[in-house]
Amino acid sequence: MGFLSKLLGLTIRCPECGTPGAKDGFAGVRCQRAGCRFHDATYAAAVQRATEGGWAGAAPVEFLQPITINYENFRGEAKTFVAEAGSIRVRGAHVSAAVQPTGRRIALKRDKIANLAEVDGVISTASRPTPREQRVIEFHSRRGTTSALYEELRRKYPDA
Repeated sequence: MGFLSKLLGLTIRCPECGTPGAKDGFAGVRCQRAGCRFHDATYAAAVQRATEGGWAGAAPVEFLQPITINYENFRGEAKTFVAEAGSIRVRGAHVSAAVQPTGRRIALKRDKIANLAEVDGVISTASRPTPREQRVIEFHSRRGTTSALYEELRRKYPDA
């Protein structure tokens, strides 16, 4: 174990048992395999929660209008997300949506979505502000100011 891996807290193979996913830090090596001399139960539980996609005690969220989003991540792996259709928002070059099982929001690049036509079909164009309206909303939101046009746009687009 080098100094740099300890400094950065990199994930490595356990030197004792060879299990991938061990953590090397200033506190020493932490392994997730039970029975290893470097085993750390709290680290193993945290790794398990992260890989399962949920958090301890979090109940799965049921969606009324689920939509499947097929996505290719930065590693080139195909991922499938189930999102609530009403939660999908366009944010520049990304699409933001609440996904199962936790209901947390994630942002996905539009050019990496395989079924973009289906996702765009769910998004109502009438519910999005035009670029000019978006500029007015952002201008007043950042400064904490208001105007008649801003108040009208806030009533028209409460989620923008």
